[in-house]
Amino acid sequence: MAFKSCRVALCLGVLASPLTACSEPHGPEQSELNANFAKWQSANVGDYEFRFQRLCFCAFIEPVTIEVRAGQIASVVHADSGTVVDTTQLSWYFLTVDGLFEAVQDAIDREAHSLTVEYHVQLGYPTSIDIDYSLNVADEEVSFRASEVEGL
Repeated sequence: MAFKSCRVALCLGVLASPLTACSEPHGPEQSELNANFAKWQSANVGDYEFRFQRLCFCAFIEPVTIEVRAGQIASVVHADSGTVVDTTQLSWYFLTVDGLFEAVQDAIDREAHSLTVEYHVQLGYPTSIDIDYSLNVADEEVSFRASEVEGL
Protein backbone atom coordinates (compact mmCIF):
# COMPACT_ATOMS: atom_id res chain seq x y z
CA MET A 1 0.00 0.00 0.00
CA ALA A 2 1.46 3.35 -0.96
CA PHE A 3 0.51 6.57 0.73
CA LYS A 4 0.60 9.83 -1.18
CA SER A 5 3.60 11.52 0.39
CA CYS A 6 5.77 8.51 0.93
CA ARG A 7 5.77 4.88 -0.03
CA VAL A 8 5.20 3.02 3.19
CA ALA A 9 7.72 0.39 2.13
CA LEU A 10 10.38 3.07 2.22
CA CYS A 11 9.16 4.28 5.57
CA LEU A 12 9.26 0.74 6.92
CA GLY A 13 12.96 0.62 6.25
CA VAL A 14 12.92 -1.69 3.23
CA LEU A 15 15.62 0.51 1.78
CA ALA A 16 17.02 1.37 5.23
CA SER A 17 15.39 4.80 5.16
CA PRO A 18 14.24 6.08 8.52
CA LEU A 19 10.60 7.14 8.79
CA THR A 20 11.64 10.73 9.39
CA ALA A 21 13.37 10.85 6.01
CA CYS A 22 10.03 10.72 4.21
CA SER A 23 8.60 13.91 2.83
CA GLU A 24 5.49 14.97 4.77
CA PRO A 25 3.65 17.66 2.82
CA HIS A 26 0.46 16.93 4.80
CA GLY A 27 2.10 17.52 8.16
CA PRO A 28 1.68 15.62 11.40
CA GLU A 29 -1.41 13.67 10.30
CA GLN A 30 0.61 12.02 7.53
CA SER A 31 3.55 11.32 9.84
CA GLU A 32 1.27 9.79 12.44
CA LEU A 33 -0.48 7.67 9.79
CA ASN A 34 2.81 6.42 8.37
CA ALA A 35 4.26 5.59 11.80
CA ASN A 36 1.16 3.69 12.88
CA PHE A 37 0.86 1.85 9.57
CA ALA A 38 4.47 0.74 10.01
CA LYS A 39 3.57 -0.48 13.50
CA TRP A 40 0.57 -2.42 12.12
CA GLN A 41 2.69 -3.99 9.37
CA SER A 42 5.45 -5.00 11.78
CA ALA A 43 2.87 -6.67 14.06
CA ASN A 44 2.27 -9.10 11.16
CA VAL A 45 -1.24 -9.96 12.36
CA GLY A 46 -2.29 -11.90 9.23
CA ASP A 47 -5.81 -13.28 9.50
CA TYR A 48 -7.86 -11.53 12.17
CA GLU A 49 -11.26 -10.42 13.32
CA PHE A 50 -12.27 -7.12 14.84
CA ARG A 51 -15.23 -5.13 16.04
CA PHE A 52 -16.21 -2.33 13.66
CA GLN A 53 -18.76 0.44 13.66
CA ARG A 54 -19.47 3.11 11.07
CA LEU A 55 -21.17 6.24 12.39
CA CYS A 56 -22.78 8.59 9.92
CA PHE A 57 -26.10 9.97 8.73
CA CYS A 58 -26.78 6.65 7.02
CA ALA A 59 -28.22 3.19 7.50
CA PHE A 60 -26.48 0.20 9.03
CA ILE A 61 -24.59 1.81 11.89
CA GLU A 62 -24.81 -1.02 14.40
CA PRO A 63 -21.50 -2.61 15.49
CA VAL A 64 -20.36 -5.70 13.63
CA THR A 65 -17.56 -8.23 13.90
CA ILE A 66 -15.57 -8.52 10.69
CA GLU A 67 -13.40 -11.55 9.92
CA VAL A 68 -10.51 -10.90 7.55
CA ARG A 69 -8.61 -13.69 5.82
CA ALA A 70 -5.80 -13.11 3.32
CA GLY A 71 -6.57 -9.38 3.39
CA GLN A 72 -10.21 -9.86 2.33
CA ILE A 73 -13.41 -9.73 4.34
CA ALA A 74 -14.49 -13.34 4.96
CA SER A 75 -17.55 -12.69 7.11
CA VAL A 76 -19.52 -9.93 8.84
CA VAL A 77 -21.81 -10.64 11.79
CA HIS A 78 -23.82 -8.34 14.03
CA ALA A 79 -21.69 -7.90 17.16
CA ASP A 80 -24.61 -7.95 19.58
CA SER A 81 -26.64 -10.85 18.19
CA GLY A 82 -24.03 -12.87 16.29
CA THR A 83 -26.33 -13.11 13.27
CA VAL A 84 -24.78 -12.92 9.83
CA VAL A 85 -25.17 -9.58 8.07
CA ASP A 86 -27.44 -9.84 5.06
CA THR A 87 -25.39 -9.97 1.85
CA THR A 88 -27.31 -6.95 0.49
CA GLN A 89 -25.87 -4.89 3.37
CA LEU A 90 -22.24 -6.00 3.09
CA SER A 91 -21.18 -2.94 1.10
CA TRP A 92 -21.65 -0.86 4.27
CA TYR A 93 -19.01 -2.95 6.05
CA PHE A 94 -16.25 -2.71 3.51
CA LEU A 95 -13.33 -1.95 5.77
CA THR A 96 -10.46 -4.15 6.81
CA VAL A 97 -7.80 -2.63 9.07
CA ASP A 98 -5.89 -1.70 5.90
CA GLY A 99 -9.14 -0.09 4.70
CA LEU A 100 -9.21 2.03 7.85
CA PHE A 101 -5.71 3.30 7.05
CA GLU A 102 -6.88 4.03 3.48
CA ALA A 103 -9.85 6.02 4.83
CA VAL A 104 -7.45 8.18 6.84
CA GLN A 105 -5.19 8.64 3.81
CA ASP A 106 -8.18 9.61 1.69
CA ALA A 107 -9.19 12.27 4.22
CA ILE A 108 -5.64 13.64 4.24
CA ASP A 109 -5.47 13.64 0.43
CA ARG A 110 -8.85 15.35 0.15
CA GLU A 111 -7.74 17.92 2.73
CA ALA A 112 -10.76 17.23 4.92
CA HIS A 113 -11.90 20.18 7.00
CA SER A 114 -11.45 18.13 10.16
CA LEU A 115 -9.70 14.81 10.78
CA THR A 116 -9.22 13.24 14.19
CA VAL A 117 -7.63 9.80 14.49
CA GLU A 118 -6.70 7.70 17.50
CA TYR A 119 -4.44 4.68 17.08
CA HIS A 120 -3.99 1.48 19.10
CA VAL A 121 -0.88 1.86 21.22
CA GLN A 122 0.69 -1.54 20.49
CA LEU A 123 -0.68 -2.56 17.10
CA GLY A 124 -1.01 0.86 15.48
CA TYR A 125 -4.40 0.34 13.82
CA PRO A 126 -6.89 3.26 13.86
CA THR A 127 -9.33 2.78 16.74
CA SER A 128 -11.27 5.99 16.15
CA ILE A 129 -11.56 8.05 12.98
CA ASP A 130 -13.71 11.19 12.73
CA ILE A 131 -13.85 12.95 9.38
CA ASP A 132 -15.66 16.12 8.40
CA TYR A 133 -14.85 16.61 4.75
CA SER A 134 -16.34 20.07 4.32
CA LEU A 135 -17.23 22.82 6.76
CA ASN A 136 -20.07 24.03 4.53
CA VAL A 137 -21.73 20.69 3.79
CA ALA A 138 -24.17 19.11 6.23
CA ASP A 139 -24.36 15.38 6.98
CA GLU A 140 -21.27 14.30 5.03
CA GLU A 141 -19.35 13.58 8.23
CA VAL A 142 -18.35 10.00 8.95
CA SER A 143 -16.76 8.21 11.86
CA PHE A 144 -15.32 4.73 12.22
CA ARG A 145 -14.61 2.76 15.38
CA ALA A 146 -12.45 -0.35 15.48
CA SER A 147 -11.47 -2.46 18.45
CA GLU A 148 -10.75 -5.95 19.69
CA VAL A 149 -8.44 -6.97 16.85
CA GLU A 150 -7.57 -10.61 17.43
CA GLY A 151 -5.46 -12.86 15.25
CA LEU A 152 -7.05 -16.08 13.97
